[in-house]
Amino acid sequence: VHGILNGISWGILMPIGAIIARYLKAYEGNNLGATWFHMHRACQSIAYVIGIIGFSTGLYMSRHKHHHSPHGCIGITLICLASLQVLVAMFFRPKKDHKYRIF
Repeated sequence: VHGILNGISWGILMPIGAIIARYLKAYEGNNLGATWFHMHRACQSIAYVIGIIGFSTGLYMSRHKHHHSPHGCIGITLICLASLQVLVAMFFRPKKDHKYRIF
């Protein structure tokens, strides 16, 4: 379950969300408007929630094994960085007319 959930989250949905943001934004003038952003946000949010559930199953398994491995350390680092990215995206995103947003 841990591998399937995280495979779907980090291996399928996260890259699809990034592809949506990168390539559909270019078609903004073709009546898409902010649709690409809503699709990107939905895909990334679903992937994050599934990733949290997959991470929780990994924690559950590790508590019963009492074994620390590099895989677990990588997982903890990944979920911490993903959570930080979500917080930055939600609370520190610059406005559309900000001078540092050139695209």
